[in-house]
Amino acid sequence: MSNAKSKYKYALYKYALLHALADLAVTNREDTGEPLLLRTREITKKCIKLYWHLNYQSS
Repeated sequence: MSNAKSKYKYALYKYALLHALADLAVTNREDTGEPLLLRTREITKKCIKLYWHLNYQSS
């Protein structure tokens, strides 16, 4: 694996985390003006699902 591709593959978790937070914010939002509370487990499950999908596609 080339060095550039290796660095890209290790950075995918950042994208997956950002994507997971955005997805959860959109799907769980309420227009009450209150802060959105997300459980760590919920974020983790979504992030892992996205990361595995991204990681598998980049191989």
